[in-house]
Amino acid sequence: RVQGIGISTGGRVNAREGILLEATTLISGWNDIDVRGMLADLDLPVWIDNDGNCAALAEQRFGKAKGVDNCITIIIGTGIGGGLLVNGEVHYGVNYCAAELGHMAVSIDGPLCSCGQRGCVEAFASGFALDREARRLHEAGELNSNLDSGVLPTAVHLAAAANCGNKKAKEFIQQGARALGLAVVNMLHMLNPKVIVLCGHMAPVYQPIIEE
Repeated sequence: RVQGIGISTGGRVNAREGILLEATTLISGWNDIDVRGMLADLDLPVWIDNDGNCAALAEQRFGKAKGVDNCITIIIGTGIGGGLLVNGEVHYGVNYCAAELGHMAVSIDGPLCSCGQRGCVEAFASGFALDREARRLHEAGELNSNLDSGVLPTAVHLAAAANCGNKKAKEFIQQGARALGLAVVNMLHMLNPKVIVLCGHMAPVYQPIIEE
């Protein structure tokens, strides 16, 4: 028997009222949508929250931060997001914008981020950033990756090139790791969590470097 409906989504979410306030570009146009209200006819409880907050709760209940009430989860994927738990509760902030960890500035004059700010950790270390560098190296003939015609180089190809000894690919990934490490240190000083969890499909690229 179905007990309820849980929805994890990118964007800014009023989890208390079940409203998607501002969607990501992947679902553009879904702004100020009463998702809970849309599903009211199903006569089931409905929960909706930002995917970073959901990941933080999952790690706290079932994962690497199990049983830890004060922790941060950083999701490294196409972009960089996360969630913050304080005394066992998700910290949302005044406008449900807390824990936008990818937009923590780690450089005054760093690369331009999708948010319009320069030097965000996301501009250094996200899948988007690695995709961009993979394309740049490929166009310069420096990626050394045997791609079929018409195949666009991605972060996966950049990581593979780095693992095979490509100096420029390795240096870019190390730069991303340094940006992530700086962001983690800032979080430690500001928030004093017991645990910081790195997750997401790009995390394995950085985790060994950061742990060194």
